[in-house]
Amino acid sequence: MTRARDQGVNLSFFGANAVYRRIRLGPTTFGPDRLETGYKVVSEDPLNGVDNAAVTAN
Repeated sequence: MTRARDQGVNLSFFGANAVYRRIRLGPTTFGPDRLETGYKVVSEDPLNGVDNAAVTAN
């Protein structure tokens, strides 16, 4: 696994509670939708009150 990662292979791990939390994906220098953002508390999410559909809290 680490050898594949070091050679540039994308890895993904799946486990329990895969849909418990809401997240949003954002761009990075590696491409679009590469940054995962998730807040547990609504008031801490900077999109609260700005774009409520994108808020990631439970």
